[in-house]
Amino acid sequence: MFSARFLIIIPLLATAVCFIAKREHQLAVKSLLAILIANIISEISKAVIPVNRPFVGVSPNPGIWIPFGFGSFFSGHIATLFALGILLYKKHQKLALMCFCFGALIGALRVLIKVHYPIDIVGGAAVGVLAGLIAIRVKPIWV
Repeated sequence: MFSARFLIIIPLLATAVCFIAKREHQLAVKSLLAILIANIISEISKAVIPVNRPFVGVSPNPGIWIPFGFGSFFSGHIATLFALGILLYKKHQKLALMCFCFGALIGALRVLIKVHYPIDIVGGAAVGVLAGLIAIRVKPIWV
C-alpha cells in the first residue's frame, strides 16, 4: 500500500516549509539530529533483534519494496515522526500534533498490511520520544 510507505512525506515537508518560512535554523538542525538518532537506533535494532516481518512465510510481499529478512522491530517511520513531534511540541503544537496523528495513522496502516507488528509501532514511538528528548538537550554551536 502506497500510503503506508510514503505518507510520512507530508509531515516532513510541512515541517521543512515551516522552518524555511520562519527561518528557524536551530530547530531545523535539531530536527535533523532527532531523525538521525531515531533512524540509527532503528537500523541497529533491526540488525540486533532479527524479527521477521509479519508477512514473511505467510503471504507474498505486500506490494511495497521490503527485502525478506530485513527486520521488523521497530518501526523507523514511527520513530521518525514521534522524534519530530516531541521536538516540535513546545514551539509548534499543531505541527507536533500532525506528526503524532500521522504516526498513528501510518502505524495502523503498516500493521494492517502486515509489515509491522503492533509492538513494532509502540517500540518505534518510544524510541522516537527518546530521540526527540535527546535532540532537545543538544545545543548546536554552528547555528
